Amino acid sequence: MSNFDLAIGLSTSEINRYLSEYYNVASDGDSLFKGSEEIEEMGLTLVFEWHVTQAPEFVFGTPVDSAWAIALGKDGQTNEEANRPVPSDPMLQLTIPVIDVKWGIKDTELQSGTAHNVIAYATLDFSNSAIKITLVALRIDQSEFQDIDKQIFNLLVLPFIFDTAEQALAVIKLPEIDLRGLEFNPLQVILKEKYLLGAATLKSNQSPLDITSLTIAQDPAFILLSRDVFNSALTAAFASNGEFIKEETGVFNSLADWSYTVKALPSLALDTVSPLVIKGTADMSVDAELTLTDEALFMLTPQGCAFALWGYF
Repeated sequence: MSNFDLAIGLSTSEINRYLSEYYNVASDGDSLFKGSEEIEEMGLTLVFEWHVTQAPEFVFGTPVDSAWAIALGKDGQTNEEANRPVPSDPMLQLTIPVIDVKWGIKDTELQSGTAHNVIAYATLDFSNSAIKITLVALRIDQSEFQDIDKQIFNLLVLPFIFDTAEQALAVIKLPEIDLRGLEFNPLQVILKEKYLLGAATLKSNQSPLDITSLTIAQDPAFILLSRDVFNSALTAAFASNGEFIKEETGVFNSLADWSYTVKALPSLALDTVSPLVIKGTADMSVDAELTLTDEALFMLTPQGCAFALWGYF
């Protein structure tokens, strides 16, 4: 049986939507997805211009051996040439559909080309209650490059594509949930059924976290709360407003002054989810006071009683 108090899930489609929104905001003018750079190398000024013309997309999964073998590391070597094995950690693949690039020596005619379906391979590390994404290789078709173009491309263009992919990957993260007054154990993050899933238990929950039998919601993004979290959040919300206090005073037929103070601290709890029913109780205290007026006290004296009787007859 599952044991968790908080679960947050993001589907592949939802993360791709975030990436698309990020691309649409950032692609205007010089940005991560469009710009130019110059570097000095061997006494020459080398120029690089780039333009990512479509939003990146990603999927979870490890590349097949043949695709990994021809991917390039930051050193410009293929994984096969550098004898780099496929990582054992969970992986994701970020595809950059189209990159228009120009490169060459400043003040000369630049080489130009278009790279299609550049794939960035990255590892995922969930060991520290967070998502650490490390870009490890890029798959770029260099079959039509001349040797000199390949050398310049790997020296000048490849590092910038790595940087672009790494910054795009930084968008992939779970939302932060702040339930004030509630303390959780460290979040544990996993991949489950094409969802990026984070889960935690309340510090008051002594049982170990277990989400092995958790049924994933079919929504692109979801947050699941246990009954304990829901009830604790309701209690904390009302407690932060302090006690409910009601005070009134008055006079009864000129005979007594009265006053009362009612103090109550409401407490709510989830009863049923469908239909949603929340039941409430309150710890209440009442402080009431009745003080006889001088007129009432006089009526209690012998003279007052005689006066009352005389007035009666």
